[in-house]
Amino acid sequence: TFYPLTNAQKRIWYTEKFYPNTSISNLAGFGKLISDDGVQAHYVEKAIQEFVRRYESMRIRLRLDDEGEPVQYVSEYRPLTIEHTDIRQAGCSAEELSKWGRDEASKPLALYDQDLFRFSVYTISENEVWFYVNVHHVISDGISMTILGNAITDIYLELSGGASMEQTEIPSFIEHVLTEQEYVQSKRFKKDRDFWNGQFETVPELVSLKRSQADAGLDAKRFSQEIPHDLYGRIHSFCEEHKVSVLSLFQSALITYLYKVTGRDDVVTGTFMGNRTNAKEKQMLGMFVSTVPVRTSVDGGQSFLEFVKGRMKDLMKILRHQKYPYNLLVNDLRASKSSLSRLFTVALEYQVMQWQKKENLSFLTDPIFSGSGTNDISIHVKERWDTGKLTIDFDYRSDIFKGEEIVSVSERLITLIEDAISSPDRIIDELTLLSESEKERLLTRASGNPVNYRGEMTIPGLFEEKVKSLSDKPAVVYEGRTLSYRTLHEQSGRIAGRLLKAGISADSPVAVLLGRSERVIAAILGILKAGGAYVPIDPDFPADRIQYILEDSGAKAVLTEDGIQAPAADAERIDFDEAVQFETAADGVSTQSDRLAYIIYTSGTTGRPKGVMIEHRQVHHLVQSLQQEIYQCGEQTLRMALLAPFHFDASVKQIFASLLLGQTLYIVPKTTVTNGSI
Repeated sequence: TFYPLTNAQKRIWYTEKFYPNTSISNLAGFGKLISDDGVQAHYVEKAIQEFVRRYESMRIRLRLDDEGEPVQYVSEYRPLTIEHTDIRQAGCSAEELSKWGRDEASKPLALYDQDLFRFSVYTISENEVWFYVNVHHVISDGISMTILGNAITDIYLELSGGASMEQTEIPSFIEHVLTEQEYVQSKRFKKDRDFWNGQFETVPELVSLKRSQADAGLDAKRFSQEIPHDLYGRIHSFCEEHKVSVLSLFQSALITYLYKVTGRDDVVTGTFMGNRTNAKEKQMLGMFVSTVPVRTSVDGGQSFLEFVKGRMKDLMKILRHQKYPYNLLVNDLRASKSSLSRLFTVALEYQVMQWQKKENLSFLTDPIFSGSGTNDISIHVKERWDTGKLTIDFDYRSDIFKGEEIVSVSERLITLIEDAISSPDRIIDELTLLSESEKERLLTRASGNPVNYRGEMTIPGLFEEKVKSLSDKPAVVYEGRTLSYRTLHEQSGRIAGRLLKAGISADSPVAVLLGRSERVIAAILGILKAGGAYVPIDPDFPADRIQYILEDSGAKAVLTEDGIQAPAADAERIDFDEAVQFETAADGVSTQSDRLAYIIYTSGTTGRPKGVMIEHRQVHHLVQSLQQEIYQCGEQTLRMALLAPFHFDASVKQIFASLLLGQTLYIVPKTTVTNGSI
């Protein structure tokens, strides 16, 4: 008999289809049986055979039907071929065996018409025997792997003790398959669908710790961090005192971390839930687990304690609706956002792990990471009740993150948790991510050599000093057109006069919406002379992005030119040609060095673009440090190339290191910059 896949299984099958011949779906590890009375390998082998016979869910296989759709069926039990190795005779150490296990776990399992598991047995000593297991995720999950380990241990004790084999009825996963078919036709399914579509009535921007390349692979690594025993105790005390779960605490800490690092207050993270809603399902082997997107609105002024309690309530709501499949939700949301492929890049789950000790037999596990991952980062909080330890595993895609970056994420997340549970009434914005040692390290790195600069000087003031001594020297060159320091000074003065007429004053944002040319330099200096802050915008930006920057920055005016369409905004449109011919130049307008010089917007890869505000004195400090460390050329004039787009922060260094140090700035045309053959 053939049965359809459940939605949870389909999610695994789709992953296999998109990423064939990878270890992405492997659930592998060593089970370790240890006893002072000795452990007999042949009984371990027999226990595995009997386990596979009893649990028909282990014998589920996949096949493609005539339409190419996956179906599943239960194969008849046939004795397995289980390889047994005594590592003492093989001349192999336990460490070498563990390495072999990691290598083996990175090999894909065949998907169709074959067993979806592998077993082998290893004698370590007369008192210790291991078995290696690798099960495909399409027929198993974390809870199933716990059931597997405990069941094999129980059967081993039955066999080694000479007890008669118990013929207890084991619930089959096929029962769940049939139950799910009823669920998708039920009122509860519709209620769950309405809940999740309500949660994502608007589709938020993807929150990411780091921009991933389109060709980033699935190769992943694991970094593990054990929580100090003292902090582990304080975490439990906090949760017990405030009646919140360990999961809600760690979810709250992760969301707070993402809020602080990305600046996003609408955060979606992932988590995973067992999705076993009755007693019979809790005994079944199979793939049940639900992927759940957790959407949170963060208020930096809220206390952390209230925030955690809110997340606890959210998780309780989600628990009631966990059956609705994540892949169906993504399909639902594609109606409004066709390019949507995922809702989160970082996921966190909490697992309680407790293994058996029966009749002087201990059973321990050593899970093996498969070396592949679809999330940018998956965080596994593992609480071992049997050993009294709390460990955090960070699985990260190695094409996106470096190991040291993940170490920093781990350290800062733990520091945040320590700070939060020590002062739970503090507001989120006041919590720290940096430990004292990291603060000291960053301050030491930042100190460097002292920079000698006149802190009271503004950019226009510094530029005018160069005009007096270098009036006829070329200041800016673009495609054969040259502006001397005097001409640039005069043009920018007239632009400043026009801006003052428009009401521009100290800290007033003024957008620069001009094509790449020497005009942009005159516009920037004109805005600074008028006391304003320039906001560079690429005319090639999409109209909605230009509109957003104009509105978000609060631009009072837009300096632009013919041929460029500026979206409707409250800002006054000022034509460059009109401004540069304004009758009254304004060279003597006073501003202060602590006033804004510019607002440059980020690329928006982790959400909405964010405006970064920089003052005159910070630009001056940058230029002086560059002169002190790099541009020591004596009397020689440097020809400095402007390669960066004006809306990139790198342009600031190139523009002002040239003009404020009396050099000549060559603006490289866009066609040249983007020509990969040069």
